[in-house]
Amino acid sequence: MDVEKLATLYQRRYNIMSKIGKETDEILLAAERQDNVSLDLLLDLRQESLGELETNDIEIRAMVEESVADAKLFRSLTTGGEGEEVFSNKWERKISELYHKVEAMLEEVKRKNKQIEFRAGRTKDYYAEKIFT
Repeated sequence: MDVEKLATLYQRRYNIMSKIGKETDEILLAAERQDNVSLDLLLDLRQESLGELETNDIEIRAMVEESVADAKLFRSLTTGGEGEEVFSNKWERKISELYHKVEAMLEEVKRKNKQIEFRAGRTKDYYAEKIFT
């Protein structure tokens, strides 16, 4: 496996996740303002970024699934805590670091998505109560 190319793919993945994180922040702000026009546009933008992330995931999987040895190396780079592994070169270290950063960003986006869902549900309930009372 070309670990340098895999590191490049993971750098791209990190950049895409950063973009998704920023878009999620903007969605959260638009939801707080109840700005539905901006919310629709931002959701479309984030959907495009999610498509980029899916394409990136396919590229990474194609590289990793080329052989059993590649899959084993990838598994060793992406499991365990940061700093616990012994790496044979800087690219392996970079892949591991980026993998853990992306995972942390993903958890943050999931947390913010729950806030967005809560606000959307609260808004619906408020309007439903106003309409039916």
